[in-house]
Amino acid sequence: MIIETEIPDTLSEWGLIAMKDEAKCHKSNRYVVDMFEWHRPYDSKCHVCWGGAVMAQTFKCDITQRIRPRDFTPDIEKKIQARTI
Repeated sequence: MIIETEIPDTLSEWGLIAMKDEAKCHKSNRYVVDMFEWHRPYDSKCHVCWGGAVMAQTFKCDITQRIRPRDFTPDIEKKIQARTI
């Protein structure tokens, strides 16, 4: 699966989006904030790290799908990896 989307070019923009999206996931009963998983459904909830929270909230990835940076275009994959390490 290759997901095409846009991602901010600057680390500061990414950080603001990630913080907002993590807060949305934290408040939702559909997500569990888990810094060891990108975007992984487990026990009827989706476990997400900061990058996964952006995948869930900003990119609107399906909550029932396991999503990793490699599921995006190579350019987006590199940006996600660089901004969450």
